[in-house]
Amino acid sequence: LQCTVAISSSIAFILTSSRTVTGSSLHSLRARCAAVPTHTYQIGIMRKWQLQALAWTFSAFLPKDSDGDSDGDDGTPEDDYYALLGISRSAKADDIRRAYKKKSLQLHPDKIAQRAAAGNKTQEEIRRDFQKVKEAYETLSDPQKRELYDGLGPLGMKFINNPQSAMDPHTLLDNLSKSSFCDRTKLFGVVLTFTLLVLMQPILICSKIDQDLRGTGGVLADSSWMAVLVPLWFLDVFFLIMFAAARVVGPTIKLLCAIVLEVFLALKWDGTVSWSYAVVLIPLYLLEVTRLGSCLYWVRKINADMLRMVTIDMLEEDIIPRHYSGRGDGDGGDGGDGETKDEETGDGGDGDSCTRLYADLTEEERDEIN
Repeated sequence: LQCTVAISSSIAFILTSSRTVTGSSLHSLRARCAAVPTHTYQIGIMRKWQLQALAWTFSAFLPKDSDGDSDGDDGTPEDDYYALLGISRSAKADDIRRAYKKKSLQLHPDKIAQRAAAGNKTQEEIRRDFQKVKEAYETLSDPQKRELYDGLGPLGMKFINNPQSAMDPHTLLDNLSKSSFCDRTKLFGVVLTFTLLVLMQPILICSKIDQDLRGTGGVLADSSWMAVLVPLWFLDVFFLIMFAAARVVGPTIKLLCAIVLEVFLALKWDGTVSWSYAVVLIPLYLLEVTRLGSCLYWVRKINADMLRMVTIDMLEEDIIPRHYSGRGDGDGGDGGDGETKDEETGDGGDGDSCTRLYADLTEEERDEIN
């Protein structure tokens, strides 16, 4: 049970991290210079087949449609966004836009009263239909949301887009309890296989070392290190395929360095090569240099992004005083130079205009300050 919850939390984190995260999501960031463009980070965007593979493997943790969403009057499932817009699953962006405009005209507020008066539907039902169509368009017009919808379905997409439910162990266990026997068996097989691969490697290594030290011989003592490390090769190939499919350069380079290091050590211990350990450990040096370079890159990137951010304190202590002091300079005429200079240096004047809080500004003043 603990292994299941741990793996499910990891998978939920992988899926939720596929969404877009912007720098303005920081809670402390309250204002930003208008000249600075919003910087967007793309984290681990997963493809449709990857989402489908994960959804098939860990389907036991996804919510089930047992409660079921009712179908529409025409028999169309309400969560089938393609059917709601009347388009095929291979529709392009222009087709989606045209279909949404057509549906919007049909559900326009001016026509709601006519259709309701005709006795077809109530106004509340028509408004609900319009919200469904709008939700379908917002999902299918966004490439990332569309990938999630195509790979996980409507329920899976809503589940992943809600981090509180996707990362909540109680919700995951509740979905697991409602899953079918086939889904639970499939999940148990995946967890068991992964656990055996992880635990088998140290067991084989320890057993081979024990047989070598005792000198009594045995199956593992006569086996090469390349054969003993077979479980490790399986794990390496699995993660290498995942990283390559996700097109992440940094983790792929690090994993390749680790694989080359493992091969060099196995060849050294088998006596196949007579290299010194200084040569054998070259991939380790490259791995550490790569990790150091990655850390330095992200530190510089984060520092640069922090310098582009404007906080409330910076506005109130620096930008707002200089802004109103500059306006006072322009309005003060010939005799206002000394007074304005005193305001800028903080040595004179009552400073009422220079100590305004950002929360006290009007919307027009905030736009001007920004």
